[in-house]
Order: sequence, then C-alpha cells, then structure tokens
Amino acid sequence: MSAELAAALEHAISPDWAVRATAAHELGAIIELSAARSRLAEMLGDVGDIAVQVEAAEVLVRHGGAAGLISVLDELGRRGDDPQSDYLAYRIAELEQSGDVRVLDLVAVIDRAELSAEAAVALRELLVLIGG
Repeated sequence: MSAELAAALEHAISPDWAVRATAAHELGAIIELSAARSRLAEMLGDVGDIAVQVEAAEVLVRHGGAAGLISVLDELGRRGDDPQSDYLAYRIAELEQSGDVRVLDLVAVIDRAELSAEAAVALRELLVLIGG
C-alpha cells in the first residue's frame, strides 16, 4: 500500500469531520485504486456528518466517472426517503447545472439494465432534479 493511500485512508476515519471531508479529495486523487474507490463509497454513509457524505458524492462523480455516479445512485436508492440524502442529489445536480461535471454525459453511458431497482429510481429522480 502506498504511503499516499495509507494516509488518505487514515484521514478518512478521523473523528474530525473536516479531516474526513478533506480525505474524500485525497482519495479522489487516487481513485484509480480500488481501496480509494471503496472507501469513498463507504463515506457516502458517513454517520458523523452530511458534509462528508456530500464531499464523497462529489468526488465520486467528479473523478470516478459513470462508476462513481453509480455508487452515488446506489446510496441514494438505498436511503430512499431519507431527507438528508437530498443533499447528495442536490450537489450532483449542481455539478451538472454549473457545467463542472457533465453528469448527463455520464448518465448516457450507464447501462440501465445493470442498475439495482433502487438505483434506477434514484436515477429517475436525479434526472427530474437536473431537468434532463
């Protein structure tokens, strides 16, 4: 394990939410490593702070492409009516609307047949939010 990955993983479990949020960006820089992607996906469910969840969602979509977006959709679908998960969806919509990340281009390459039923619902809801 590289020193960079080890440090990012250590920061990702810090008791300080700000350190965990920063760790999402550290992991995004090395997202090609499966351990980094896995930890980012786990951070979507961070029980300590919604800011960490939002940062992880943004990093997954910004640096993880369609696979990263699918991780976020899985989490959104799993959480269903959890009002806090709306923050994740709003951030993804903001990325598309600001032009920072072409979320609709990522959506276009997703094979809908490979999505779980919950992720498919989350995708439909995200598209309504984006206006796509």
